[in-house]
Amino acid sequence: DSLFVQCGISQSRQRLETLSITLSRRYVLHNDAVWIAPLDAVRLDLASGELQEVDLGQREPGGSIGICSNAHVPMSVAAQGCVEVLRELGQAYCEGIYP
Repeated sequence: DSLFVQCGISQSRQRLETLSITLSRRYVLHNDAVWIAPLDAVRLDLASGELQEVDLGQREPGGSIGICSNAHVPMSVAAQGCVEVLRELGQAYCEGIYP
């Protein structure tokens, strides 16, 4: 939620919200989905190549937020569009252009 609020982005109507890392991991590995997660939650999956980090072009000093997708399935056009918007807003935020 905080990433979307900070960037002023409306959340997708089609989403899964859970605090379960196990459920999130399973869902992203078996579906066309992106997972906005703390780096610590996905560190081993990134190291093993099961997930790949989608580079947002920045690192927020206040916390480790990133986007992961299934490394074996190309991202859909919709997911790519979402990532591009997040990159643009994140860059604007870091430059002080956006709130």
